[in-house]
Amino acid sequence: MEFLTIIDRLNQLAKTTRTLKDLPKIRAELKKLQKPGSYSLFSVHSTFPDDPYAYHSGGRSEIQFNVAVEYLNGREIFRYGLGFSLSASRSEPDPITTMTPRIKVFNAWLQAHPGELADLKLWHYKEKPVRARSQDFPIMEIPDSWIVWDNFIFLGDYLDTPENEIEEADLPRIIRLFDRLMSVYVFVESNFKNFLPANDGDRMARLCWNTNGWVRPSGPDGKSTNEATHEARFGYGHEEWLGDLSKTIEGYHYAFVEAFRNLPGEYGKIHSIEFYTLDGIRKKRFMVGRVANAEVISPDVADRITREYREKGWYQEMEAEVKAVGANNSGFSHWQGVDLFNIRFKAADLYFYPDYLETNDPVITETQRYTLLHKRAPVQTVIPVNRPFAFTPEIGDNDEPETDEIETTTYERAPGPVEIPFLHKKIRDTLKQYFNELYGPCVRRETDTGQGTRVDLVREENSRYIFYEIKVYNSIRLCIREALGQLLEYSHWSGVNNAHELIIISHNLIDDETKQYMEHLRKTYNVPVHYQQFLWENKFLSEKY
Repeated sequence: MEFLTIIDRLNQLAKTTRTLKDLPKIRAELKKLQKPGSYSLFSVHSTFPDDPYAYHSGGRSEIQFNVAVEYLNGREIFRYGLGFSLSASRSEPDPITTMTPRIKVFNAWLQAHPGELADLKLWHYKEKPVRARSQDFPIMEIPDSWIVWDNFIFLGDYLDTPENEIEEADLPRIIRLFDRLMSVYVFVESNFKNFLPANDGDRMARLCWNTNGWVRPSGPDGKSTNEATHEARFGYGHEEWLGDLSKTIEGYHYAFVEAFRNLPGEYGKIHSIEFYTLDGIRKKRFMVGRVANAEVISPDVADRITREYREKGWYQEMEAEVKAVGANNSGFSHWQGVDLFNIRFKAADLYFYPDYLETNDPVITETQRYTLLHKRAPVQTVIPVNRPFAFTPEIGDNDEPETDEIETTTYERAPGPVEIPFLHKKIRDTLKQYFNELYGPCVRRETDTGQGTRVDLVREENSRYIFYEIKVYNSIRLCIREALGQLLEYSHWSGVNNAHELIIISHNLIDDETKQYMEHLRKTYNVPVHYQQFLWENKFLSEKY
């Protein structure tokens, strides 16, 4: 029997069942939809005959009723049951966050119904590039070690026969199991929100001083002089890699914030954190950025991440960066994992301000150590931000007297965000691959403009060209500020129009203020410039703003 014929017959048989027939209606109620998107178990949008596999209509981001042809010990079988997909797609760019609470609530269901699924099997598929099927396990709680990027976890049964040998008499067996598993589906989709990690409030935390945007260490200058602190003794702090988003594991960046050290009561909690820092030379404090949805991790998770950093060579790279800026790396490799990592977050949730904002907020100025603070009110800055532009001319003789002396200055780069090494190349190369998969060979990297400059990516579209400039600062405003002038020059230098559209690319999630800014630029100056977020790890490209 051909795959599409199997799907068609399963759709017909589903309508004769006790509870499975109500799946479209139940889904609509759970999702608060006006009506089901489809009244069939499997729709044309959730059936993929070339692979071949299918999941229930609308089930991409749910625990899904699933059938597929797969291979076990070199022979073809036909699986059927429930699956958890941890692979990203355009419709589901963040499967770990979406599926983890559903897996947790499934485990809770198993605890409440021991032995009820004992006749079924459990297996999973290890991460790409090798899609290796695991052995069959007895039904058990799904371990955390399986909740990794690109895994597929399945529970159910299979017909030990090739697809083309499946007969009509085999199909009721599949439908009976689906009908039986409806109680599991309803429980998971009704209760997964109770397993979402709760945001436990806004916090403020101090970072060690850094002039490299916390992408890499900046050296002992400006660090604390208190000999009781790690940064005073060694010339660096473990927060100095907070912004190095080129290092991600399973969709998360793992980092360290001193204020969360040795706080077991915080493990598993989610915080939005405002960051400030102290310039140890000028004795001034600055607001420098924020992160949303930062999860405090346990020492066990931190130790696992430390092992992965060693295996990937990142650990050794960090130690070399400590030495390169003249800090003391003595003891670096002997620190336990919790001293290197204690929080994790998504790359899009981190934001550093384009400029350090000096603060005189008494809550911060009166805090001398790395204490976890509760944010009770907006932070006061010396120069207020987010207020209308106002101009007042100077009155009086405040100008400096004229002189014939030649004015000279000593330049010192102001502290602020810097671009993330290696991330630019990852985004550029993965975006080229993404476009080629979508449109065919129509993209070129590092294209010569003819003026001694190069465009990061150029894509041909209907005999016209789109220029893409990639910036990887942890500040969307700075990405736009730096890219805009380059794109205008690349496209229009010497009075030409090389591109019909200009796109700024970064990993940062856009906010409403930036959307308004981009729209205002287009309306005011009639320049076809847009912003798009691109997440290289799962090839997610946002719409144009």
